[in-house]
Amino acid sequence: VITADGSATPVSNTESIHTDVSVLAEDIQLTLNGPVAGVEVEAPTAYIGRLQNLGGDLAENGYVHVRIDMAGQVLVPADVTLEVWDGGAWVTGTPTVVADGLEVAFPDTTGFAIPAGFDYTHQFRITYHRTGVFHATATVIGATSGDSHASAEMFTEVIAQSIMTASVLFDPASLHAVYDGMPHAASATTLPAGLALDYTYNGSSTPPTAAGSYVVQATVNDSLYQGSATAVLVIAPASATLSLGNLTHVYDGNPHAASVVTNPAGLAVDVTYDGDPTAPTDAGSYSVVATITEPGYSGSASGTLTIAKAAATVTISDTTQAWDGTPRAVTVVTNPVGLTVDVTYDGSTTAPSAVGSYAVLATVTDANHSGSANATLTITHGAADSIVANGPIAFTGVAGQPLAGALPSVKVTDAGGNPVAGVAITFSAGLDSGTLTGAMQTTDHNGIATLGGWILDATPGTNTLVASAAGVAGTVGFSATGAPVTGALSVTKTDGRSGTQVGRLLTYTITVGNGGSADANGVAVEDSLPDEFAVATAHWQCIPVNGATCTSSGSGDLLDTIDLPAGSSVVYLLTARVVDDIDGMIDNTVTVTFGTEIESASDSTEIVIFRDGFELGGDGAEWSSDIEPVAANSLSETEAVTFTVAPGTLAQLQRVVLAQAVDRSFQVEAIAIGKLVLVRLLAGDQASAWSVLDGEHVALVLLGSRLSLVGAQADLSLAVPGGGPLPVELFTRH
Repeated sequence: VITADGSATPVSNTESIHTDVSVLAEDIQLTLNGPVAGVEVEAPTAYIGRLQNLGGDLAENGYVHVRIDMAGQVLVPADVTLEVWDGGAWVTGTPTVVADGLEVAFPDTTGFAIPAGFDYTHQFRITYHRTGVFHATATVIGATSGDSHASAEMFTEVIAQSIMTASVLFDPASLHAVYDGMPHAASATTLPAGLALDYTYNGSSTPPTAAGSYVVQATVNDSLYQGSATAVLVIAPASATLSLGNLTHVYDGNPHAASVVTNPAGLAVDVTYDGDPTAPTDAGSYSVVATITEPGYSGSASGTLTIAKAAATVTISDTTQAWDGTPRAVTVVTNPVGLTVDVTYDGSTTAPSAVGSYAVLATVTDANHSGSANATLTITHGAADSIVANGPIAFTGVAGQPLAGALPSVKVTDAGGNPVAGVAITFSAGLDSGTLTGAMQTTDHNGIATLGGWILDATPGTNTLVASAAGVAGTVGFSATGAPVTGALSVTKTDGRSGTQVGRLLTYTITVGNGGSADANGVAVEDSLPDEFAVATAHWQCIPVNGATCTSSGSGDLLDTIDLPAGSSVVYLLTARVVDDIDGMIDNTVTVTFGTEIESASDSTEIVIFRDGFELGGDGAEWSSDIEPVAANSLSETEAVTFTVAPGTLAQLQRVVLAQAVDRSFQVEAIAIGKLVLVRLLAGDQASAWSVLDGEHVALVLLGSRLSLVGAQADLSLAVPGGGPLPVELFTRH
């Protein structure tokens, strides 16, 4: 029985099927089932063979003999592959070339038993390796007898192969690798499975080693299938680490590069600084990026390279300059030399011109250097140019007294009006313009100098002074009006006794003084004697003290004009005889007039009759408890009486008796006025002038009736009655 594709009905695409069955044993049947038309070359084609024994046992073993031919064409073993499924695998038979085809025995010529009821189905397949019509005959042969027990044949038309498309799927894991110096191949599977694949990598069949991306194409290498797939194989660079160092520098004019260390060591690296591969020289901060360029490795590191500015020293000079009206800039020098510098004065970039002190800051502005310095610029005044009054030039004060309040003051400036310190100023008083204190001054920082003090001239009136500055032309004049002092005059008057007799001489001591600070010139002194005196007998002397001036002597009423410098005085000694036939009191007044100031002093003396027995001099007026006789001498023409007058023992302005005749016929009087001691002789109603002693020694000399006192500056003598000898008493005061 011949079937096609399992059916006895011929298929429509069968072009040629020839079946020639020779049945040698009726009970043994052999059936072949499978395609016989449209079989593609190189396509393994499966067939089913069925062997049955419908009768009794076959007396011998049998085997299957297969013969394939192509109608007389020569076949070689490579034209056909015959395989039998055996033991879970396809077993290929080894064909034998015969004259008109190929022969194969299954399983082999020893055969197998075919007992009664034997029914065995077996799978085999034939692969035709060329096109055409193949004739296959299968015969059951007795292993012993060689007889044919059953036979079947078929004609198979083999046509050109119809290529099928297979799917190719890459293993994703095979498309990613990390560089390790070894080749890395991609892998893929096919559907249907097991198809051979050819691989190319960027067109090369050699798997790549270097890191990179490769276009992989896997192409099915099979006669029945076609198909391919493309992917990208990436061999990633091996990871490497980089360490940056040497990132801090100070500008020195040379390039400064960062150091780079790789792990693994020694890998090639590109380094950029703000994107530039050239190592920087100038001060600043630079973004450093180091990137590994070694094939097969990747890695990078970044950091900041800092080149600090180099320190520069700044020296400022010319910090003290004299004003000249132009801006005065300091001098700045840098090390290294030539660096640009910003200079400010109290924060301003404009150099000042005015006198003063300015805080100077000099700062280096060079791109590669830093540094600064501070100083103080002092613009001093220029040379002294002018002197002017610093305040009023006219003052009012009191004659003889220090000028109160503001004092003359001057200011010295340069040509720009700036005060000049340290200039010597001389204040010089004019004629009769008082005295100065602190006349030599030095201008202060404001250019000002002030007179230390000015005591105005004691004479009321105008005082002048001139201020001059060393090295400066011109002067400044000042004036001060000294007003007279009022209430500074004093006057006293005394005759030193409380009573007197008529016909006697009465002597007054009148003192006029100037206790003020100003001179009192032209003071009028007037003592108009009262009627109790015989004016014709009156005479007076004036003794000036401490520079006062007055009329030295006069007679009659005291009428005099005197000049009293400050602190001076005059003493008048006025003597007049009391008239006869009066009684009562003698009141005498002296008046002093200076301008509007009038001062006066009075003295009252009582007229007495007789007080003998206790009175020295006959009227009792001269007696005092501090007078004590110390010696008694005899005065004659041949014997003088000498005694000593010690000025320190005499009270000021008090008339005293130094010696007298025992009979009271004469007396020697003395009075101390300042450092002077004046003496005079009195005899009855006679009185000599007063005269200043030359020394301490005094002598009384009698020549006839003429008594003289020797030792005074003037010749003092009076006539005494009777002549000598005359007993004389000497007195002392204690």
